Amino acid sequence: MNKKGTASENRSFSERNGLTISCPLPGWTYSLETGEATRGGGKLQLYVTEVDDGAVWIRLPGTRHDQQT
Repeated sequence: MNKKGTASENRSFSERNGLTISCPLPGWTYSLETGEATRGGGKLQLYVTEVDDGAVWIRLPGTRHDQQT
């Protein structure tokens, strides 16, 4: 949680060039490939995702679906 609320309360992450996302509250940006901050601090946790018929699926570590290839 940042000082102005959680990401879910401030649904304003935006995609830039398809390679980074930004959080407008502190103005930090993060690489979608590594999770590393490109401006600001910290690191994002990365998850395997898949889009299927308009639905976004996120593979969470430690779940039975995490073992599928």
